Amino acid sequence: SPDSMERIVGVPHVPAARQRLTCYVCQQRGGACVQCSDRSCFRAFHVTCAQAGRPPLCLEVVDRDSSSCEYRAYCDLHVPPHAAARVA
Repeated sequence: SPDSMERIVGVPHVPAARQRLTCYVCQQRGGACVQCSDRSCFRAFHVTCAQAGRPPLCLEVVDRDSSSCEYRAYCDLHVPPHAAARVA
C-alpha cells in the first residue's frame, strides 16, 4: 500500500511463471507481474509500476459478495471506460 508504506509480502509464493514475465513498463524481468485483465491482452506489469501511473494503468478491486473480491489490472490500452477518468 503506497498510502501506509507497507512492504510487499508474499512474492516468494507467486507462481514461478509470473516471476519470469517481463514488465512492459520498466522492461525488467523478475518480481511478481500481473497480466492485463482484458482477455485478448497478454501485457504483463508490476503492480508497483502500475501504481506509478506512467503510462496510466488501472488496478481495481471488485466486490463479488460480502466474503470475497476480485482483483483486476488493466494495461494502458485496455483501461475500462468507467475507470478512465480516474487514471487520466
